[in-house]
Amino acid sequence: MLFIQWARLGTLSASSNKTSGRAGILAPLNADIIRGFLVEQGVDQGCRVDILSSVTSTNDYLSEREYKDPGEIVICAAEQQTRGKGRFGHQWWSPPGVNLYLSMRWPLQPGGRQYETLGLWLLIAIARLLESLGVAGIRLKWPNDICTGHGKLGGVLIERKSSPPPGCLIIGVGLDVAMSLVGGPQKESGWTDLISAHPDWKICRNELAAHVVRSLSDILIGFESDRLGDLSCAWSKYDLIRHRNVRFICRDRGMTGVVQGVDVQGRIIMRVNGEELHLHSAHVREIRL
Repeated sequence: MLFIQWARLGTLSASSNKTSGRAGILAPLNADIIRGFLVEQGVDQGCRVDILSSVTSTNDYLSEREYKDPGEIVICAAEQQTRGKGRFGHQWWSPPGVNLYLSMRWPLQPGGRQYETLGLWLLIAIARLLESLGVAGIRLKWPNDICTGHGKLGGVLIERKSSPPPGCLIIGVGLDVAMSLVGGPQKESGWTDLISAHPDWKICRNELAAHVVRSLSDILIGFESDRLGDLSCAWSKYDLIRHRNVRFICRDRGMTGVVQGVDVQGRIIMRVNGEELHLHSAHVREIRL
């Protein structure tokens, strides 16, 4: 079995950038360079990193591969996704060479941990990371969107695979790095990217990928050892829609309500017609202000 030792998360800083300028930001993804940044950040160099020029989705790639070692941790990043994945089968537009499309395979621990809150913790990890790299105004929209005041910046999608036992998690992260440089037709309105949110952004995608992997792994280790603390409190700092009126679909029924936050199980708390509802992400879609 491949054992990877993940160091505890230290203070991240943009000051260690090795590449600057727009060309550096968009430098091609490279497995050796990512591994080098991971080593600098305290992650064991035995970590497997696969880089693809194009793939349907990085989550699909890790889900469909065969693994001789069920405990193997693998990272996959791609220059382009032809069918990037969102919730409920929605597609994530993934043009080539300008963003970060990354997935990580993480083996489940025996014993049946409850993973319902993990997605929110992983979003919090990305929010903290981007703040540490100088991006101001990061907000999170339940259950899986990363935003700033200018629009949606990215998202996290978790898929659970039960075979072979005990199975694994496939954690996908999409971050718009330089989407505004893409000419021609754009995806839906309401998006932004890192070079717009942080005009002095100089971090290349390879270094950003290493930061993301380390942030996710730190949360995963803390989650499995039950050392993450109060989810509701941690989430409230970044909650984009708390105390706001929203329209949403719950079990195929259109509803309106006021968001009260999230509970300890990661469910959104809605006040609808004077009644407080705690709703699971599997049942709620299309939350709109």
